[in-house]
Amino acid sequence: AITELKERGIPVYGSALKDAKEYRSVKAEGPFALIVGNEGAGIDPEILQMTDQNLYVPMYGQAESLNVAVAAAVLVYHLRG
Repeated sequence: AITELKERGIPVYGSALKDAKEYRSVKAEGPFALIVGNEGAGIDPEILQMTDQNLYVPMYGQAESLNVAVAAAVLVYHLRG
């Protein structure tokens, strides 16, 4: 599915804490795909290697991670412009 999206010119973003850019540094134009994983296990590293860019949402305070629904909402809201 990721390969098909990329073949159609649709950028694929993943959510990750390592080797990722802060989400505000990326501007999506048009359709995109977003892959998010749960707070504990996250996304399989093999899948993260297939994305065009992995993004993270910076956190303040001492929280370990954001709830996946919250992180997805922030990312989609930003990427939709």
